Amino acid sequence: MLTGSSAFGQDVSPPAKNSQAKRDAPVADTSEALRARRATDAAEGKKSPVSETATVGELRVRIEEAKPGPERAALQRRLIERLIEANRKADALDELRLMIHEDRYDPAFFYNAGNALARLGDATAAVDAYRKAISQRRGHYSYALNNLGVILIRQGRWDEAQDALLAALTQEHNTYADASYNLGRLYLLRGETGQAIREWTRTLKLQPDHTDAAAALARAYAEDGNPRRGLSVIEAYAARNASISGGVPASLTFARREIVEATSVEKKDDEEPAAARTTNRRSKDDTELATPLTTNRPKGIARSTPRWRAYEVDQKTYELLQSARAAREQGKNEVAVKQYRSVIERSDGDYFAPANLELGFALINLQRRPEAVEALRVVAEKDGARYPIAHFHLGRLYEQLGQLDLSARHFNRAIELYRDQNPQATLYLSGIYEKQGDHKGALAAMESYARMIEQQGSVPQWATERLTKLKAKAAAPVQGSMTKP
Repeated sequence: MLTGSSAFGQDVSPPAKNSQAKRDAPVADTSEALRARRATDAAEGKKSPVSETATVGELRVRIEEAKPGPERAALQRRLIERLIEANRKADALDELRLMIHEDRYDPAFFYNAGNALARLGDATAAVDAYRKAISQRRGHYSYALNNLGVILIRQGRWDEAQDALLAALTQEHNTYADASYNLGRLYLLRGETGQAIREWTRTLKLQPDHTDAAAALARAYAEDGNPRRGLSVIEAYAARNASISGGVPASLTFARREIVEATSVEKKDDEEPAAARTTNRRSKDDTELATPLTTNRPKGIARSTPRWRAYEVDQKTYELLQSARAAREQGKNEVAVKQYRSVIERSDGDYFAPANLELGFALINLQRRPEAVEALRVVAEKDGARYPIAHFHLGRLYEQLGQLDLSARHFNRAIELYRDQNPQATLYLSGIYEKQGDHKGALAAMESYARMIEQQGSVPQWATERLTKLKAKAAAPVQGSMTKP
């Protein structure tokens, strides 16, 4: 969820919508005629304001003549608005890309330019604009940091996204609802359900009417072994909403139905739940991810109808899971490993996906790679479609263990499941193929990565350079082979 709602949103608070009706694209005035008219105005002592009906040509001339400052920035904003109104998206993007490289101090302008670039589809340039705005405020620009985090999530640059979102929250003393919600989405993508729950709980405390956070939190509780808690989130939201508007959003009604259908919460409410009673709910396409996202979800991250598994665990098991998570967050990974294993032993069939997955994470932290492989392999086999992060980490682990064939296999599976949500998996796969000497495979994977990034804007220079090198390697004759005459 981006902060700022219009193509060239205002700084600090969401901008008001432009109430003026859309106009047909105007015919550009000639520069000569415009300059002549302005010369006459100047001779008569008149100051020409920024006209609501100024043409693109007029605005460009005014911008060229204006000195750096608020007046020039206002003219540039108006030019972008006029180009967008005229459905000249390519021209608007060209203008914005030039503007963000201007040598001027105007962090609000660069933030607004980043918003416009993001909404027009150039995520790469938007990142540059947000970083410039943040740099000019010496890192203290929470709205720009939040929006930067959203874009970096789309690009699969999760570590950078986490840093940006955490910084945004810190600067707002943990009272920034959008940043907390976006951080929860990131944690869910990484398989960190406990941390996602924490962030969405905070989001609802800050903004009780945040429908997407309520739906996401309810589903997360259900998958985390506490479906009753998930339903209580929806009921609390519905009760609050009923006192205000009387309606319940469709997304929450759907989430409630999913939880009830996937568990025995209402059917056997008078029974003590088993230590890990599970049921599956499969979608028509069982490769889709269960990623509860905003109904105003950012471009590039789609809502999925999941194959997901809801769990019911007894209170002691659930508390033990929370204790293991707390130990891991505190860096006490040995303690966490023991507690995760206790949770798994208490579970039906020695399997409870959140615990098995997070056990793997703790073992990775301890550099116990073979054990981590075993923990994650079970999740990949049983719930890989729900937790593609297991395949992603298996790809990394097998690479570190020198088992490149298995690494490539798991990266390929992660790519299939993530689709366009994690371009980094494709980048890693390219590296694996190159290590194996498969330069054509490395090139194909790199081209796939470049296409995904290009859909969000321009391809970075380093990626273009890597493509050039791989094309040369792929075109070179294989050593020892003969070239046909």
